[in-house]
Amino acid sequence: MDLREAAQPLVFDIIQIGIDHYGLICNGHPGWPAHGGHGSDRKFPIIFAGALLDDEAMANVKKNFPSAKFGEDEQTAYGDCWTAPGSSSPDIPASQKHHDSYDFDVVNNQRKK
Repeated sequence: MDLREAAQPLVFDIIQIGIDHYGLICNGHPGWPAHGGHGSDRKFPIIFAGALLDDEAMANVKKNFPSAKFGEDEQTAYGDCWTAPGSSSPDIPASQKHHDSYDFDVVNNQRKK
């Protein structure tokens, strides 16, 4: 069995999950907010299915449904953001490390004034 043949059932399953989740969004589901990580992994299957099925609307779900919530959007930040104290990630500039969470407005992604 070659890799393509072995991967096919998984690809089909991800596409079906994407179709199902997109159908929920199209029918008014508000999405899956972050909730500490419990709302993640719903957006990728939609985009993946849209790309493989050549469905532009599905592949750009946030463009077509801007109010839909996805945990991966809400818990991904770039730039000036709070990171866990003691973070040693080389990708996080020193100026952004060790911000106390109570000094950071996570809703507006900025330090509290």
